[in-house]
Amino acid sequence: TPGNASLVIAFACLGTSGLLYWIFFIGMGNAAIGLLRMVLRLVGATMLAWIVLKARPAPGRIGSPTPPPPAPPARS
Repeated sequence: TPGNASLVIAFACLGTSGLLYWIFFIGMGNAAIGLLRMVLRLVGATMLAWIVLKARPAPGRIGSPTPPPPAPPARS
């Protein structure tokens, strides 16, 4: 009957749009979470490096705009 056919078509359209919406929503959510994690990791690494550099003793150079003295050879 035509009524059932239109109902099936309507449900098929709703189902497809719902599926596409969920794919889009989940995909965007994953992308947003990935981007947020990347930003947080970058900020965390920057903060850690800044703290390490600030904590390193540099007599007479604390708070001065001049670059710190050259670092000693890397110790293994």
